Amino acid sequence: MRVVYVGLLMAGVLAGLSAWGQQGSGGHPWGLTPYYLAQNQAIETVSLPVPDLKTALEEDAQRPDFYRISVPIPTNLDFQSAGQWTELPNGDRFWTLKLHASDAQGLAVLYEDFYLPPGARLFMYSPDGQQVLGAYTHKHNSRTNRFLTGFVHGHTALIEYFEPASQRSQGTFRIFRVDYAYKPLAEKSAQSTQNWGFGASWPCHVNAACPPGDTLEPQKRSVCHIRVVVQQGIGDFTGTLLNNTNKNATPYVLTAYHAIDGYTPLWDLWRFDFLYQSSTCTNPAAEPPYFSLLGCDLKAGRRENDFLLVELFQQVPGNFQAYFAGWDRSTSIPARSTFIHHPRGDIKKISVDTLPAVIQNTPINWPQQNLVTPTQHHFRVRPKIGAFQEGSSGAALFNQHKLVVGNLHGGLLHCDTSIAYFARLALAWNGGGAQTNRLRDWLDPANKDSITLSGMENPTNALVAIAGSIRTEGGAPIPGVKVWITGNAGDTLVSDASGEFVFTDLLAGGTYELHFLKDNNHANGVSTQDVIRIQRQILSIESLNSPYKQFAADVNGSKSVSTLDLVLIRRLILSITDRFPDVPSWQFLPANYPFTNPANPLSELTPNQIVVPNVSQHITLQVIGVKSGDVNESANPAQ
Repeated sequence: MRVVYVGLLMAGVLAGLSAWGQQGSGGHPWGLTPYYLAQNQAIETVSLPVPDLKTALEEDAQRPDFYRISVPIPTNLDFQSAGQWTELPNGDRFWTLKLHASDAQGLAVLYEDFYLPPGARLFMYSPDGQQVLGAYTHKHNSRTNRFLTGFVHGHTALIEYFEPASQRSQGTFRIFRVDYAYKPLAEKSAQSTQNWGFGASWPCHVNAACPPGDTLEPQKRSVCHIRVVVQQGIGDFTGTLLNNTNKNATPYVLTAYHAIDGYTPLWDLWRFDFLYQSSTCTNPAAEPPYFSLLGCDLKAGRRENDFLLVELFQQVPGNFQAYFAGWDRSTSIPARSTFIHHPRGDIKKISVDTLPAVIQNTPINWPQQNLVTPTQHHFRVRPKIGAFQEGSSGAALFNQHKLVVGNLHGGLLHCDTSIAYFARLALAWNGGGAQTNRLRDWLDPANKDSITLSGMENPTNALVAIAGSIRTEGGAPIPGVKVWITGNAGDTLVSDASGEFVFTDLLAGGTYELHFLKDNNHANGVSTQDVIRIQRQILSIESLNSPYKQFAADVNGSKSVSTLDLVLIRRLILSITDRFPDVPSWQFLPANYPFTNPANPLSELTPNQIVVPNVSQHITLQVIGVKSGDVNESANPAQ
């Protein structure tokens, strides 16, 4: 076994974090199969140096509102510089790398240049196989080509990347950072002032499924656990999806500004976990599943009001069962207060103050943030049910009308005598007077000057399907067409022997783009008969008798049919070349398209792409495939 040592660049301060990585698609790593274990192969190990924990603890003492549990270690690891490939008998293969850091409580991994092709799978797991994160697939690719997995408990973790033979060498990523946890990541039964994650919160906390939460059933589904990733590390906060006056399900999440105060956010790696909760009032024996979205954009925030508003990279899928909470920006004092939160990164809890909230009439000194907030900036709440802890920060305060009136800044932590201070939404509405430091522009885009706004169910809770049938103009099915969907979804399929495909579990109301590719055997169906037909079109002797044949004739992609197309077709027939350099072998267009000028259709459509806006129900597309260069339809679509 070859052991590789990498240098350590000590980073600064970081917040606490929970113990689990982004939810995967299930499956089993090859490295844990009897087939692989029987080979007894040594796995290359990258040994990470133990960071300067003394300095880390000193830094922690300067920010007691952030319970740092891990230190980031910069790395530069990829397929070429580390790990090893294992070839499988059918031509598939997988790459494995072992990470080791002495005495670590857990390890997490951050990736860049991240792209997983269809069929590829990424896992991160413990050596004993008791903890497996993944499989991560092409559905986890992000617009910034970065990704996050972790934490795996203990001082050793394995990374496994599998790729099928058909996608050989198409996947890529680089591990640019590993986070070293130096405080315990909680087990389900553990109780410690140092623990974070599932089961780490105080026993006095009340699960959101308990009776106090019965009357806030939809509001509970607006709350998410946020894994905050900054240049200096990772932390846990609580966020809440908010409705806006356009009622268009824009995924705005409200949390606390001190999540980023003094740090450098890596917005594209922030992770939002929905439905991370117990299904019953009793604490579960095993960690429940959750649904995650990765990445957000900053919209507004203000230190003095301790609010932060971000917009998720993508719409919240229907199977997340999300709810967009309503809000109240009036100066009214809540007669009853409730907040729903994730203390210490644990599952969702609920806290209730049955008495009226109090407006804090004196300034509050936040020494950890070097901040003094003015009088009347906060509601003061004393929970009679439940409590709060680190990680609860950012949680929305709901009034007796179940509308958000503030978010949790901090306070005095104790099971029996907690005092929580919530920054008031009424003051954050106009904040610092600019779009970047107030809520008004984002929550009231319709300029209705609304004082209150009710919540709403996610309109994309409904799921739809987009199916399709790909055929030649003459009706012959075209199998083997790669079809991928973008927009409000990401997936890839191949048309079957009947030329059909179907994408399921798509969000209703979304806009989708379908892309098509079949680019083999360019000479299929191309002959001198096609040259004669196209030449007669050019000489105006006889026009090609359909718009689709015009696309077949335009083999140089110039949006016209000319002698240049004939030159390329003759070169293919004479085997001077084996492909058309400017267009794929097949081109795909919507069937029954109402061409404005069927005699000159080439400028009206872009081949190989169909946009389907605002999908509200299941639909089936009819797609025409034309073989480039073949205007008499002699090509065999199965080849």
